[in-house]
Amino acid sequence: MKDLIDEKLTNTECFNWQGAYTLFLRETARFLKVFNQTILSTVVSSLTLFAVLFIIHKYNNNKEIINLTACGLLLRIGLISSFDNTSSVIISKVLGYITDILFPPLSAREILSAFILAALIRALISFSIFYICILFFCNISFYSVLTASYFFFLGCISFAILGILTGIMSDTFEESSVISSYIIQPASLLSCTLYPITSMPDKIKFLAYYNPLFYLNEGFRYGCLGHCHANIKTCIIITLILPIILLPIVHIAWNKGYGIKN
Repeated sequence: MKDLIDEKLTNTECFNWQGAYTLFLRETARFLKVFNQTILSTVVSSLTLFAVLFIIHKYNNNKEIINLTACGLLLRIGLISSFDNTSSVIISKVLGYITDILFPPLSAREILSAFILAALIRALISFSIFYICILFFCNISFYSVLTASYFFFLGCISFAILGILTGIMSDTFEESSVISSYIIQPASLLSCTLYPITSMPDKIKFLAYYNPLFYLNEGFRYGCLGHCHANIKTCIIITLILPIILLPIVHIAWNKGYGIKN
């Protein structure tokens, strides 16, 4: 039996579909059991932020900024949901049930695939609820569903991978929150999520131009509204590069057991 398990673990040509699917169901059931904390809390906080910005821009009769802000929040809720779902690896480490994932005959490919797919499901649920709610206040008819889907899904995959990386690098909840609070959140908000780059002072525009999330935001806005403040080809390339760089790093770290097999 042990030889069979070892063979499955070391065989790189075989993908354990059943095992990956089972882990995917486990991860999906995990966040659905606490729907109020994982889905509704994210949606409510995003709706609150949208309501405040809607009142401000409505008072100034700026409909274009309202739609732009709505697009930014639509993408942001998907990214944050993906990151939060996979960064919960730290909970498994701290509470000690990470062994439930490590002991079964699952390779790093299968585990990471299940984590990322479950994160995408959570992102889609949050996105859908938020989108239905804001339709009462603004009209977002997707200019290109394919383009919007490209940036949304690749962005969520990148943030899901970042969440896994955060989880395996952190040994305590404090370390995990530091990465989220001082890196993820500022990068998200400084990527022109809630405002156009034209409203930024020229001296600090470099904070957006050197932020890959800016191009992710602008590409998604192009898919929603048909226009953006960046070159769409540049947005496509940078958004594609993100998961290509991050995925091998996480795959190697998980294979070596960095931060999870100590």
